[in-house]
Amino acid sequence: MGPGSEQGRAALTDCKETVHSLVFVADGALAVLLSTSAKVCDAATLQVRREFKAPRAEEQFVASAVSPDGKALATLGDDRKLKLWRLSDSECQKAWAGKPT
Repeated sequence: MGPGSEQGRAALTDCKETVHSLVFVADGALAVLLSTSAKVCDAATLQVRREFKAPRAEEQFVASAVSPDGKALATLGDDRKLKLWRLSDSECQKAWAGKPT
């Protein structure tokens, strides 16, 4: 296949939030960081498997990362709180509060 001949498998057609980042997870999933949530979707269909929401609507996620083994998701909020989530059941395993500057 030449340049420009690739076709997409799925599209985020009904997403109303800005997508900040996309990360592929080890088991064929895709982690999508949005402003007020992070979603783990099936990479082929974009069907949501898990969703992690900011505690309050006015809070925003600013960064995320998936562990190398694909079992955990870290999110950082604009409130400087770092949270570690277990991907298998969406449970928050640990949270750290950042110091204000």
